[in-house]
Amino acid sequence: MVKDKQNALDLMREVFEVLISLGFTPNYKKTSLVHSGKRKIVTGLVVNSDHPTLPKDFKIYIKNSLYYCKKIGPLEHCKRIGFKSVLAFRQHLKGKILFAKSIDPKLGALFESDYFKIIWPDA
Repeated sequence: MVKDKQNALDLMREVFEVLISLGFTPNYKKTSLVHSGKRKIVTGLVVNSDHPTLPKDFKIYIKNSLYYCKKIGPLEHCKRIGFKSVLAFRQHLKGKILFAKSIDPKLGALFESDYFKIIWPDA
């Protein structure tokens, strides 16, 4: 285990040296060595398996937003979560759903189906 960790640290050092030689500045704060059992997130996606997946909190956010928009209406939901514009929230939610659909087409299609059932107020 110690040897593997040392190999990984040596590799990171080599990568940093190459980046620096090419004129780039590595962001050391965003660089970490993550053990095999830990959740690995890159650009907002979980990359523990052979294909990226959506983080659980991202899916919960969309699911909750859809639920409350149907239950209490988009206007009231926006007030409760601090969105001043229902139109901006609508676009925000649609963007998140389309992103989810690009990563997980089945789940994204379910979210999209629920999204289209929401009665949005006129702009």
